[in-house]
Amino acid sequence: MTYSELQKKDNDISLAILDNRLLVALNIIAELKSHVSSSDVHNKYNSIMDTYHNMLKYSFELAPDPERERIHNKLQQSLFELADDIKDLWILENNLFNRKDTVHKLETIEEEINSDPLHIINELSEKTGDQTNKKTKSQEEQNMPRHKKITELFYYYWLKDHYKAPEKELANQIIREKNINWSNKSLLVSAFTLSQMRHFDRGKIYLLYDLVADDDYRVRQRAIIGIFISILIFSSRIPIYRDIMDRLKSIPDEKLLVERYLAVMIQFIRASDTERITKKIQEEIVPGVMKIRSELEDKLKLKDLLEKGSFEDKNPEWENFFKDAPDVYQKLEQFSKMQIEGADVFMGAFANLKHFDFFKEMANWFLPFQGENEIVGKALEGVEEEIDVSAFKEGFEQSTVMCNSDKYSFCLNIQYMPVEQRKMMLEMFNMEMKAMNEMNEDEFKLKSESKNKLINTQYLQDLYRFFKLFPNRREFIDIFRIEPDILHSEV
Repeated sequence: MTYSELQKKDNDISLAILDNRLLVALNIIAELKSHVSSSDVHNKYNSIMDTYHNMLKYSFELAPDPERERIHNKLQQSLFELADDIKDLWILENNLFNRKDTVHKLETIEEEINSDPLHIINELSEKTGDQTNKKTKSQEEQNMPRHKKITELFYYYWLKDHYKAPEKELANQIIREKNINWSNKSLLVSAFTLSQMRHFDRGKIYLLYDLVADDDYRVRQRAIIGIFISILIFSSRIPIYRDIMDRLKSIPDEKLLVERYLAVMIQFIRASDTERITKKIQEEIVPGVMKIRSELEDKLKLKDLLEKGSFEDKNPEWENFFKDAPDVYQKLEQFSKMQIEGADVFMGAFANLKHFDFFKEMANWFLPFQGENEIVGKALEGVEEEIDVSAFKEGFEQSTVMCNSDKYSFCLNIQYMPVEQRKMMLEMFNMEMKAMNEMNEDEFKLKSESKNKLINTQYLQDLYRFFKLFPNRREFIDIFRIEPDILHSEV
């Protein structure tokens, strides 16, 4: 059996369950279970079959059974969950996505989660460890052990089919611990979301539900996006789980959550339009600018600016300059407007900058950008004479122009730029960042939801790059190919 055949049969099972053709679903599962060696799967199948026969027996005897609806509902859930188990077991036993080695490596951390979760908390905390050594180590060096541990946890939670009590308790402890950096918590939220996509489990969606009330907007918004993705993929399946539906309705500040959820949906629709926008930029805007490139360089006197080493107080009258090329000016204005509205205008520019080893590590696609990251420190080595590296890191971290993934791409590419080009690029970028950060700071003060929308934009762009560019992306559902069914969804 091929993977595409397995996917088709899994889809047939889902359609049969939702259409209440339970025997059809049971027959397909009976065929699939012969392809896996787990005795647990066979035992679960026999138990479900017994429940099905008993339900039929009571139905034919016309005996009143007030529990019939609940049993039927539970039977649907069990069939879905067994099909999930079989699919993932088949993938693992056939080592389809080279997961065996990773799963084996995670056995050690599983033992640690079960035996000494407090040690994990201490390893991730920023206020533990040898204070003497801390004084002699850079911030990047101090972060390395924590990054290694959170990366291990990312893979563990991603590949765990069902979250049991120890995993759930540890996750809650990490989220509640104030001394653990928000970026590590955010990475864990991404693991919950990807794991839910891979293998449905109510324990995962409960964790995401709990996080929609988190105090840190960066963690909270990622959790709301995680719920959105869960509903997007499992919109037909979730209504079968009445406890999940009840939990969703019981979330405090429901009106505010609805507004935030709607903002996520709007940004998701924008992100889904990235391919069209990228094509427009590459076929219309870039060629127009390239036609007047030499004239642009002459009028701006870029060489003189570069030699002087400063871009301050250089503000040419752009409208006057583009009088001879009104179409280009109009398109650049359109580009700027799209960017401000949250459109993904940089996908085409950075798509070819995901070849670095950094992006071979799956967890790094979801890593929030922080200037103290070891990778950033190494990438900026040797440019200290050209720019104030500390100021650049701080400004870049706060910058709203790029998503996190593209920020890492930009930094990793700096070391390969010619010196003069790099110097000019960094100077211009510093000016742009300063202006944009000041503008956004004012907006954040005026609009309380602006920061949330910024996370929506950046995180969904990070997700878009992952699902479109990650080397092993075929093992994931491309959420940006799914259209939200707003009118017919029960969720």
